Amino acid sequence: MQVIIAEMTDSTEVKRLPAHQGLTKKNNRRTRPVEELKLVISHLMAKKNETTKLGGKPVKTADGAWLKERPELEKAIVAALELKRPERTKKKKKAAAMVKMNLHRLNQLLWYCLFRWDGKGRWRGGDMRSQVVDLCKQHFGAQLSDDEALGRACDHSGEFAGLFKLMDVEIRLAVEPFALWEQGDFRSFARAMPSMCAYIAGGHKPQVSKVVLMALERMDLYIEKHPHLVKHIGLNCTLFDEEKIEFLNAKIGRWFSTRTPNAGIEAYTKVTSMMKGVEAIQRTFDELLIRKKAQSTEGERLRTAYLSPAWDDTHVAFDSFLLKKFTSALDGTWDTGAWPRADRFAAGMANIDSKTLPDLLRWARDQRALRGTPQGGGAGGGGGGGDGAD
Repeated sequence: MQVIIAEMTDSTEVKRLPAHQGLTKKNNRRTRPVEELKLVISHLMAKKNETTKLGGKPVKTADGAWLKERPELEKAIVAALELKRPERTKKKKKAAAMVKMNLHRLNQLLWYCLFRWDGKGRWRGGDMRSQVVDLCKQHFGAQLSDDEALGRACDHSGEFAGLFKLMDVEIRLAVEPFALWEQGDFRSFARAMPSMCAYIAGGHKPQVSKVVLMALERMDLYIEKHPHLVKHIGLNCTLFDEEKIEFLNAKIGRWFSTRTPNAGIEAYTKVTSMMKGVEAIQRTFDELLIRKKAQSTEGERLRTAYLSPAWDDTHVAFDSFLLKKFTSALDGTWDTGAWPRADRFAAGMANIDSKTLPDLLRWARDQRALRGTPQGGGAGGGGGGGDGAD
């Protein structure tokens, strides 16, 4: 169409038309293409007849009133010049272009692995674990139970044992407690705390290991001495979310005066009380003036994305890749030397006994000495681990 417009507007016949003079005087870029099309239509009509129907509808030229907009005018020109509009073929994107996964901190990747490994019952995901169990029964006997078949496979191949432990223990430990926490179930996280503590202690982060061990000791104290507090945490676990806490701290910081050094609990109480009323007012106005969709958690957003048809090819490729790895581990054709590897849980327990726990006990004794309190028996006494410190 642009070629037609250019040819028509550059021709001598069109330049002689009075309407062409009006185009140069107008300074509206949005209406100029439409005016040029109208000029072409009028030129075509002058050649044929003013009563000619273009595009099935008569074009009215009286007192400059044009009823057609640009899309309809384009169709009229194509029909008048007997041009064939080329059919546009819709390009189909490849699966790699349609599927996107953010690998920052591996959150989405680990969630996806558990979603396909054992997410059928809870999240309508995959059930690769059952397929691996069936594979073990094919090799070692269909009469065996699931645990017996998996045990035979792990004894038979260190590669199988390492890969199964990665999928069923380590990735599950990194994903399932937190995913259920977001849904309001705190029990899985409480049960997994000892295993998390041992797994983290197996890494090369001594300070983090001490903090996690102190949190485990504190939770044990709560369960024994303050069960009502554990119940309160369980009922309100969705509020104990990292993003919500960071967002709350950011909001609190805006209400603190910059000239308030070393703010104490009094200033904190004043600011949070004032902020609560302001937020209630803002929420009321938002409900009246702004319609917002309820924000979903990261797990809900990922589950919705992974259940869409765009991920079907990815699901098939991932399941095939994983099943092929387990098969190669059982038939002896494993192609890498990744396993067997060191047991990180055993290494973590060894680090706790040899370094983390003694360092934490020493720190607790030093804290008590600074406070002038009597020596206690708990590792978390310096941070409130003893019953009297609470």
